[in-house]
Amino acid sequence: LAGRTQPPRRPTASQAAHCVAPSSARRVDRRASRPARLSAGGLPAVDPQTVATRTMELASGDAASSSSTKINPVAAITQRVEEAVVQLHALWKEIGTSEAEQGKALEALLGAVEQALNRQVHDVEEAKATLSIKLRVAGARIKGIQSQTRHSCGVALPAEDPCALQSSLQSQLERLEELEAAAEEHKRQRAEVVAGIAGELRSLLAEEHGALSEAQEKDLRVDSDADLSQAREATLLAALAARKGERAAREAELGRLAEEMRGCW
Repeated sequence: LAGRTQPPRRPTASQAAHCVAPSSARRVDRRASRPARLSAGGLPAVDPQTVATRTMELASGDAASSSSTKINPVAAITQRVEEAVVQLHALWKEIGTSEAEQGKALEALLGAVEQALNRQVHDVEEAKATLSIKLRVAGARIKGIQSQTRHSCGVALPAEDPCALQSSLQSQLERLEELEAAAEEHKRQRAEVVAGIAGELRSLLAEEHGALSEAQEKDLRVDSDADLSQAREATLLAALAARKGERAAREAELGRLAEEMRGCW
């Protein structure tokens, strides 16, 4: 019995884990300590297998969670660039493109991407500048109408309202357009009232004097820049009442003279 060869003992599960874990950890450490490879042009080299695996993981994800999660545009753009670079590297490898040529191509690609991004930013900046100009123009029109009518319509301009400054430029413009429309309607109504009084007064003056003087024409003019305030309305009404009183007095005097003449006859 002592001379018999004993069969090798099978290690337990804990012993096997103890023996395997260090070697696998060493393999992980060696992969982690490897420096990142750089492709031509100084850009990080992308592993085609890594991108393909990552793409399959994303595609095979839970549909319910992916539908409820918003797509990150930055991540989507980055992933698309990585996929394009991987595809280019594969094509260049098949073609036999040199490292120098690959570097030049990648630099040109980077320049084209930067140009497209800069153009997009420039377009959005121009749109913002256009909105800002529209805001200033609409605000100036409203202030001009308020100056004509001496009336603020009971509302504050968005540019003067601290709460409105928290909103977007588009929201402020929509609000200003609403105020401008209301101000234009108020101006139209005021112009009708003032023009009606001025027209009646002009008729009385023409009846009395035959023709109006230059100063009278200027006082009775109602154009796009005319004073449409209630103060001017009150002034015109007072002048109209005075002219009507004078006409009534003249008519009474003419009636009295006519009666005297009939009495003499």
